[in-house]
This record gives sequence, structure tokens and C-alpha cells, in this order.
Amino acid sequence: SSSTPSLSPRGRNQRYQDEVHRLIYYARRNALASYSHQKTCRKRFAELGIDPDKIKSVPPKVPPC
Repeated sequence: SSSTPSLSPRGRNQRYQDEVHRLIYYARRNALASYSHQKTCRKRFAELGIDPDKIKSVPPKVPPC
């Protein structure tokens, strides 16, 4: 038995829909922040005369199992 009262099917559905909307909202915010960060970095690189497409990339480290 949980400490919170059981929700009606309508209440469960509303809670589910609220969570879906929250996840969509934060996913969109994260995508916009990522895009903005990339734009800012590319602009800074350009100001320094660096072409980001010519930078040698390093593969990410694989965590040990």
C-alpha cells in the first residue's frame, strides 16, 4: 500500500499527459540550448580563425564494463 491515495483512471491519465508534456517541453528546451551552444562555439572559432570542420576529433572514451 502506498502513502498516496489511488488515482481514478481519469486522474492517472491526466498525470500521464502532464508528464508527457513536461518531457516534450524539456526535450525541446534542451535541443534549442544545444543548437545555440553550437552556434556560439562556431562563431567564437570563426573569430579566432579556426575552422571547426578541420579540427581533428577525438573518439569518446568507452567506459569500462
